[in-house]
Amino acid sequence: MASLSQSLCTGLSQQWLQHRLRAATAHRSWQRSSSNHQSEGSTMSNMWQVVFGCVSWGVAGICMAASLQASPTALTIPASGRATSLTLLNEGDSPIHAQARVMRWFQAENSDHLADTEEAFASPPILAIPAHGKQIVRVVVPGKVSNPDFRVLVDELPPESGAGLENSVAMLIRYSIPLVVERPGLLGAPDLHWEVKEANGLLSLHVRNSGLGRAQLSDFRGETDGLTVLERSGLVGYVLGGADREWSFKLKGRTPAVLKVRINGNLQTIQSTGGQ
Repeated sequence: MASLSQSLCTGLSQQWLQHRLRAATAHRSWQRSSSNHQSEGSTMSNMWQVVFGCVSWGVAGICMAASLQASPTALTIPASGRATSLTLLNEGDSPIHAQARVMRWFQAENSDHLADTEEAFASPPILAIPAHGKQIVRVVVPGKVSNPDFRVLVDELPPESGAGLENSVAMLIRYSIPLVVERPGLLGAPDLHWEVKEANGLLSLHVRNSGLGRAQLSDFRGETDGLTVLERSGLVGYVLGGADREWSFKLKGRTPAVLKVRINGNLQTIQSTGGQ
């Protein structure tokens, strides 16, 4: 496993590194709550790429395009494994510095939350990716885990002041990549229970997962007489094992008689509500 000093092969000083980390933290919009948990919110993009806003480094002018790319967009460590790999690509003309870490992922009060963990880590944690270069990040689980669900966060760090960014705006990127660690006793399929209610022009979908495996919900739609009357394309959200989630959809006409959603990629009919 590469040490931190080995990962900083570009000769970044400790003082400069601390400055960059403080700057990155200061510009994050989510900041850690007093309970030491971090909320990811109820919506996450399909590519797990969240732009935390354009951070000004002078007079607002050009908004710099994001150059940091990550793959794959979901990670698994099998029961027989201890690690997996994430590839970061810098498609830009300037070096990129980033921070990688692993957080425990759980759900409470209808929201996704992250918490610090010692059960998994990313190596190297601080990255210096040259222009048009790449960096392999190892995600390691050295021992037992109490929870199968984690997220790997990759935060692009702000450029150094005076790095030719005058009259420009920097766009900092975060990747939040789901990681499942398969271990005996933690493996299983999702077991979903649905409750659908309609009130005040909204269709509410409550989902409880009494199984061990998490469920990814996407491409939700409602149909009446073969016509689509309600639709949300792409990712709707996740329901982790043992968790509850709820989503509301605005009705713009007829009440759907049939509701369909992709569960872990498979399209299923979840409930017939009797259309009007």
